[in-house]
Amino acid sequence: MRSAGQEQTNLSRDEAGDFNPEWSPDGSRIVFLSTRLAPERFYDTDIFVMNRDGSSVSLVTDGPDQVGAPSWSPKSDAVAYVSFCCGDAISREEIFLVNIDGSGRKLFVPDLASNPEWSPKGDAIAFYACPGPNCGENGAGGIYIKSADGTGGKQLTASPYDTQSFRWSPDGTKLAYQALGTGDDKVHLFVLNTDGSNPREISDRLSLNPVWSPR
Repeated sequence: MRSAGQEQTNLSRDEAGDFNPEWSPDGSRIVFLSTRLAPERFYDTDIFVMNRDGSSVSLVTDGPDQVGAPSWSPKSDAVAYVSFCCGDAISREEIFLVNIDGSGRKLFVPDLASNPEWSPKGDAIAFYACPGPNCGENGAGGIYIKSADGTGGKQLTASPYDTQSFRWSPDGTKLAYQALGTGDDKVHLFVLNTDGSNPREISDRLSLNPVWSPR
């Protein structure tokens, strides 16, 4: 629909649940989650893509595990996503990359990782991870960054508190994120450079879900 709420168009006419739509950066397509392959199991989601007018719906992922959090590459040719699977009697969250036509699926982060976010240039992906046997104890999780080709990998936040809901700056040099503030138990906003340097708190009260201005 238009920004004023006019000309609403139903893009999803399937009886299954379709949700979490995300525009491609070039504006031509929409990726979304759906239970179309198993409508009787609301938790069994896969990723689909369609043209902006709702035509040409195609399957992007077709695996045994539930998937979520699709994130477009800047070139609109691939997505990063989270696969929720089970192993060793515990739930596992792993990040995969796949071309938008469903080809080239590959494991990107294998150990308790989520919330992938491509950099504006497409050369790196930031994500939340909580690796190791002590995950969840004393806020062990943090923000990591890794080259989009799968090489390298660095932890950016080493706070004793969980740091999540991060966003790349438009120029790709910084990340804004939320974490528990210093001196209280409220969530505040922080900014740091993408090499992990110069972390600083930018809010003095409860603040959530940072969004950058375009410039």
